[in-house]
Amino acid sequence: MDYTKYAIISHMLKKWLLPGLLVILVIVFWHPVLFNNEFFYDDLDFIKVFESGQFSLPYMFTPHNEHLMPLFKLKFFLLYKLFGANIVPPMILSIALHIAISLLFFYLCTLLFPGRKWLPFLTAVFFAVNSAYFEVLHWFIVINTASSLFFLLATLILLHRYALDKKSWQLWLSLLASFFIPMGFSLGLIGVAFVILYAWLVLKLPTIKIAVKYLAVWLAFLVLYGIFVVGAGRVGGGSFTFDILRIVQYIFFGFVGAFLKTMGFTVMVFPFSTITAIILTIQMLFLGYFFVLYFFLNRKEDRMPVLGERGIVRFCLLSALISYAAVAVTRSSLGVDAFLSWGRYHYFPVFFLSILAGNAITPIYNILSKVFNRRRVMIYFILLFVLYLATQLVLIRQKSFSSIRLEGAVPPASILSEAKNLGEAAS
Repeated sequence: MDYTKYAIISHMLKKWLLPGLLVILVIVFWHPVLFNNEFFYDDLDFIKVFESGQFSLPYMFTPHNEHLMPLFKLKFFLLYKLFGANIVPPMILSIALHIAISLLFFYLCTLLFPGRKWLPFLTAVFFAVNSAYFEVLHWFIVINTASSLFFLLATLILLHRYALDKKSWQLWLSLLASFFIPMGFSLGLIGVAFVILYAWLVLKLPTIKIAVKYLAVWLAFLVLYGIFVVGAGRVGGGSFTFDILRIVQYIFFGFVGAFLKTMGFTVMVFPFSTITAIILTIQMLFLGYFFVLYFFLNRKEDRMPVLGERGIVRFCLLSALISYAAVAVTRSSLGVDAFLSWGRYHYFPVFFLSILAGNAITPIYNILSKVFNRRRVMIYFILLFVLYLATQLVLIRQKSFSSIRLEGAVPPASILSEAKNLGEAAS
């Protein structure tokens, strides 16, 4: 028997089995967005330019509302020229980007939780199949939000590797990746705050020195943003608010919305997912009440940290808070419903809260194991996770094939004529 060949195969399986399984899960959970889907009226703003022959380099840098999205316009133009009004190729690209993001998230978790084989994988699965991201994957223009997270993940991973390896090229690549965080999604402008918090709270790096470097890159993008977006008069103050009470209210409803969407609640009532969402919510409330009692009824020296490593906890909570605060200040006209149910505004917070969940699960398990039978606590957690997966699997499919998903959609047969009419009007 060739033991060398066996060892190589065994090593490859250990290295690629979990990432490969993660890719398979993303495809299984998210492939329904390929069906019962069309371009939406928002996409016509771009399609009319493609049809009228006005696509050009200056158009790529023309802002869409307050977003600077040259990379998205180029991708959309190439896809539309190759495949026309067929929504499937853009959705394949959307799923492929989510696969890349999920793999990067998995790798980031291996850096954050070293030595714990299954925890990074399970945390990545929890993140990757969360139906809170449905809007981002199902609606092509919102792929910009996912692109912003992709570059944020690349920035954090390269910075973390720099902290471990002290190789300057890793820091330079991290700085380069940070330039693209706001590209296509204006709220990505707060991405520099996430990077600085990560360097300070998680990596314990010299914060001022690191902050100056990333702020310099941020300012370089801000110059570009000022020339093309602010200079075009696309940033207005009509939806801004500095009303503290309203901001606090919106932040609160943002966190509530993230929790409810993660549990499986949706504006569309589906029997199975609604029942499982109620069961999951009851369990989470029970656990929350238990740990409130644990925290207040034990002396400080007698209790374990409930949420795990404090630097990661502070980073996640502050980053999620900043995310919702930024939306509250700049999107005040949207109302409470947007903070409860619009997936694009939960994208960054749920990313941070997923890391928080991975950080907290081990101490929570250890605390419960001191009160209850350790093996039964493990079975309880496994059942909860299986129920979560079943809820997300069914809910994504139910949302994908629901008639409400076609509200505002443009049938392929009418796209060409409507786009041409809009293009002629624009001419």
